[in-house]
Amino acid sequence: MQQQAAAWKQAGVPDHEIAARNFEAVLASAKQARQMLLPQHRIYEAGTSKEEQDALMDKALASYDQVIEQLSVLIQRTRIHVVEE
Repeated sequence: MQQQAAAWKQAGVPDHEIAARNFEAVLASAKQARQMLLPQHRIYEAGTSKEEQDALMDKALASYDQVIEQLSVLIQRTRIHVVEE
């Protein structure tokens, strides 16, 4: 990500846009990680009940949903803030 940001900076991309693009990369990673917590992708470990593991993964899924929502808002605000200036 740092190399890409340096390339964008050298190409004259404004700092706020570089920040938004970096947030978009993190957002894409969060969405990808979230997919692995969906029921059809779950892998269960021995020693803990399926119900307990499901509850933990559902809690993690809710956390990812919050992160994804907040990153989306952050990206939008980063771009809107600069347009208003």
